[in-house]
Amino acid sequence: RVDGSILANGGGGTGYQAGSGSGGSIAIDAPVLRGTGVIGADGGAFEVGGSGGRVHITYDALGQSGDDLNATLNIHAFGGHGNSAAGGAGTVLLRQRAQTLGDLYVDDNMTSATAPVWTPLLSVGYGRIATLTDDTLTLDNGVALMPGGLVGGEINPNLAQGQTFVVIANTDTAITVDTSGGTPLSAVAQVGDVCSGVYAFDNVYFRRGGYLVVGDKLAVNGLLQIQEKGRLDHFPATVTWEPRLDLTVDTLTLAADSTISGSASPSRLAT
Repeated sequence: RVDGSILANGGGGTGYQAGSGSGGSIAIDAPVLRGTGVIGADGGAFEVGGSGGRVHITYDALGQSGDDLNATLNIHAFGGHGNSAAGGAGTVLLRQRAQTLGDLYVDDNMTSATAPVWTPLLSVGYGRIATLTDDTLTLDNGVALMPGGLVGGEINPNLAQGQTFVVIANTDTAITVDTSGGTPLSAVAQVGDVCSGVYAFDNVYFRRGGYLVVGDKLAVNGLLQIQEKGRLDHFPATVTWEPRLDLTVDTLTLAADSTISGSASPSRLAT
C-alpha cells in the first residue's frame, strides 16, 4: 500500500526565467493498488514550469473507497505552473490486469479552467507513404518524429485496411515495424497509401482541466469521458500536414463545460 509518497517530480528552476525540470517516469506492478498517499511525476513549478512525466501502473484490484488513493486522484503527472510559463501535463495510464489496454487519465490540477498548455501524444500524422520496404516506411507529411519516441506504438500503413503494426524503431523520418507475425508492410500497403499512427485505450478520462492534443487515430473501446473543463483537440496544421481529429469510441460523455475542437481541419467522430 502507499500511505507516503512515491515521486519523480521535476526540480524548480533557479534564477530569473529559469526552466524547471520535467517530471520523470514511474512504473509500478502490484496485486493491490491501495492507500492514502501520493504517486506523482509532476513538472517543476518555479519560473518556467516543466512538463509532467509518465505514470504507468498495472494492478489486480483497487482498494475500497477511502483506501484508493483518493479515488486515484492522488496519482498524477501535473504540468508545472510556473510564475512565467506553464508546462503541459504528462499522462497516467492505469491498467487493471484483466484489461487489454488500460485507462488513460489526462489531468492538470486546474480547478476552474482548462490547462494553459496541452498534453501531446507523439504523432506519426496522417500522410501518404513516400518510400516503402517490407518493414520500413517514410511519409510525405513533413512531421518531425522524435527518434525512438514511437517505439511500442502502432501504425496502420494503409487506412483502407485494418491491420496495424507495432513500431520497433524510428529515426526522425523513417519508421520500422515488427513483421515477425509474417505479414510484411508491402503486403498491405504501397507508395501513395495514407498511413497514420493508432492510439488505443480501454477508457480515457479527462479531469481537472486536462487538455489533450492528438495527430493520429484515437480508439477508445469503452468510455471517453471529457469533463471538468477538459479539452480534446488536434495539432495545428502546417504547410505539408493537415491533421485530423479521428475518434472511434464506444461511449462518449462530454460535459457542458468541456470541449472537443476540430475546427482547424476536417474531423470525424465514430461512436
